Parts: sequence; structure tokens; C-alpha cells
Amino acid sequence: MKNALSALAPLRERIERANPRRCHEVQEPARPFQLWQELIERTEGRLDVAGREVLELGPGRSLGMGLIFLAAGARRVVAVDRYRHLFWDEPDCDHLRGVLVRLEAERWPHAHRARSAVRAIEVGHVEFDPDYLVYRQADGAALPVAADAIDLSYSNAVLEHVHQPAVVVRELARVTRPGGDSIHEIDFRDHFDPVDRLRLLTFPEWEWQIRTRLRPGYTNRWRQADFVEAFAAAGFGHRAGRVTNAVPREIVEARRTRMIARFRDRPSADLCTLSYWGWWKRNERGHLDARE
Repeated sequence: MKNALSALAPLRERIERANPRRCHEVQEPARPFQLWQELIERTEGRLDVAGREVLELGPGRSLGMGLIFLAAGARRVVAVDRYRHLFWDEPDCDHLRGVLVRLEAERWPHAHRARSAVRAIEVGHVEFDPDYLVYRQADGAALPVAADAIDLSYSNAVLEHVHQPAVVVRELARVTRPGGDSIHEIDFRDHFDPVDRLRLLTFPEWEWQIRTRLRPGYTNRWRQADFVEAFAAAGFGHRAGRVTNAVPREIVEARRTRMIARFRDRPSADLCTLSYWGWWKRNERGHLDARE
């Protein structure tokens, strides 16, 4: 029943508006700055966004990260989300204003670019300058972006939710210029059970799809190894990565017999990983380089 009801867009949006987590996130403009700090620390200062075209996949309830990319010197940001999370009510507008105010207060080098990106902020009407910021509702499996148009693609806890992960990774390869970067935090936990984060590995595929496919918390159940392989096959070289959350090996082994065959025989390290941050670079000479 929950799965079927979630397919109804108006109902889905009403649920999204009332979600307590949304209320917290849109009232707290600090979160995108925390994500930016994580990005700088994990790339060890080696990531330069100046003059680059940036794609943010799945910005969710905040376009703050896009504004931060602009304030750091990005030429333009394209933000693409499959679902509507922004309703431009008072909390959404206050959040956007809060990010802009902080960028200016902290004297970010290109804060004027972020300010110029937002032509208007008022309840019910927010307008962006497409020369700086484009916000589109579209599926990651069919990105509304030209081939080789992006220098950097970025997402945080998004790729685990896409319905066609291999297709989405190939789309990222299509839109990313040779030499461009693709950086993603991927969350492998069961999003419906806050206690048993490995429970999702126990359901047969048909049951998992029936239970979750149309619900907002759906996850595709790919693991770290699946994404690493998909990025390599699509033409990305793996530049850096780290496990950012994990369960002890003994917990995995205690649950292994309950897992379906697809996961039961996987290495413990792949099953222990609950979240992974990866940095890939688009190969200069095409997708075959990744497998040579």
C-alpha cells in the first residue's frame, strides 16, 4: 500500500512537505557548508572548481551546495533531481537566503556569482539566472545535459536511490568531458530499518521491488564493488576513495545465512561497507582505458 501511494505525485509532495526531516534541513543552512568542508578535506585540496561546469545530481531539499560551488569559482552549476523537493515556501526561501548571507559574510572569493545566480527569492517565486544556475527535474538515466558538457559531477547519498544505476553511471560518463571529475558519496544502508542496516540484503528481488520501488527511500541494493566496476566500465579511472561508515565483520557474518544468494557469497569487506566516498576521473581516451 505504501509503495502504491508513493507513486501519486500530489500525495508524495504533501508527504514531503510535512516530513520532519525536511523541516529541519531547510531551516538549517549550515548543512551544505558541512558537505563542502568534507569535499575539501577528502580531496586534500586537490580539487579546483574555478571556471568549471558542475553537475549536482540529486540536490534534494537544498540548492546550497550549488551556490557554494559558484562562490568557490565554478562557471555554472546544473542541478538535476528526479523528484520535487523544493516548494519555495517560507522555509525553502529562508534556507536559500541563509546560504547567500553566509557566503557574503564569510567573504567567499566569488560570492557575487552565487548572488547573481538568484534573480528573485520570494514565497512562491524563485528565479535563477541560467548563465549561473540551472535547476531541472529529470531522471539521472536521461540527463538533460549535452555530451562532454560537464567538468565535475557531484552527488551526496543519491546513487543508491536510482532505479537504473548502470545507466546513470553511463550518463555521467556521457556528459563528463575527458579529464573531468565525478565525486560521489554512496549510502548502502537499509533506509527503512534504522536498527538493522543490512536487512535489505535478505529480501528476494521481487519482494524488494514490490515493497520499495516507488517509495522515496528506495535503494537499488548495489554495493561498493558494483559501483566501482560500473564506473570503470563507463570509462572512469578511480582516483581516490574511502569507506566512511561500516559495520563490524562479526555482524556481517552473523547475518550472512539470512542473505539472499546475490549477497551471501560476497566478500565481508563489501558487505561491511555502509557508505563509501569515491572520486573518479573521466579517461582521456575513452572507456576502454579503464579496463586495460
